[in-house]
Amino acid sequence: MIKLVKLLLLSLLLTMAFSPAFANEIPLDQQMDDYTTSIRIQWHKNPFRDFESDRYFYPWLDPDSYNSSFWMGSILNMEELYDAKKFKLDSVSFYHAPKLGTELTLFSLHLKDAVHRFNLSLGFFVDFTFLSYQKGTDQLYGRSFLFSTFMQVEPFIDYIYKDKLRVRVSPVKHICYHMGGDILGDPSLYDRSVEEFRDAGFEQVHLAAAYRWGWFTFHGGLSVGYSGYQKANIVNVMNMNAGTELRFPIWGEINLLAGFLAGVNLDLLNTVSRPAAGTGYTVTAASYEWTPQVAVGLGVEIYRMVFGLKYELQRSRQMYAYRRMEQRLGFVATLFL
Repeated sequence: MIKLVKLLLLSLLLTMAFSPAFANEIPLDQQMDDYTTSIRIQWHKNPFRDFESDRYFYPWLDPDSYNSSFWMGSILNMEELYDAKKFKLDSVSFYHAPKLGTELTLFSLHLKDAVHRFNLSLGFFVDFTFLSYQKGTDQLYGRSFLFSTFMQVEPFIDYIYKDKLRVRVSPVKHICYHMGGDILGDPSLYDRSVEEFRDAGFEQVHLAAAYRWGWFTFHGGLSVGYSGYQKANIVNVMNMNAGTELRFPIWGEINLLAGFLAGVNLDLLNTVSRPAAGTGYTVTAASYEWTPQVAVGLGVEIYRMVFGLKYELQRSRQMYAYRRMEQRLGFVATLFL
């Protein structure tokens, strides 16, 4: 065994000694580095997205993009969503919404020098809605108040052509709403024996596409719900949306971003009875409702970050206020990972 190891080492040294690189006096450490590079470029299994090409396919105005962000601003019609007196809306300093999200690529296949790319990936985000009260005002759990949590998880297959076109297909996109603990834990704000029971979770199939042309990206998608009809307070039966994003280069990795997104939703709204655990869900009333979705924004992209001003109109993703439309205007910082 020892003789075999010595023979292999001797063969390696002789190969390097008589190689063109050695004849051209390329340092040994440089040869090692070059070899390492040649091996590494064969690896296409980076679990995270490729920033240079993939960022164009994730418009920062899309509320369903798997990006992390922090929004701060005003919910313009908050008094239509919550009882102004109980929730002390006259004493709010500001609203803020941290969002944690990313995608992980489980398998990647590149064909014809990456002209065709196929990715099997998993996307995830969780979005929180908070407010901060002015000094001297608080609720049972303090001055910082959590209204809701909105979560989305989605396995999908992406086909990317020449880094210009991306088509996404997902057989199951799971969506769930959760009322904030600061509401659930305070009977003066939410008394389930008197108010409506609220809970929501459902799945959709999802198809989306995005195309990059020069400074513009055009994107659109369709989602159709297929579960939750007999137990969730809300099921997004169908969502269709489309939009465009302009990315104008300013200097280096700094770009001006401007975008617009418009869509329409068909939602099933259920009144649900669930007296206790294990008793099942009983739908006592149901109705369907069409609502619009609009987002407009202007921002600056600095490498992986976007800082901008954004206006949004859509059905509220806050569980307590799911029957109402919500308007947001504020500043957002987005991180692409």
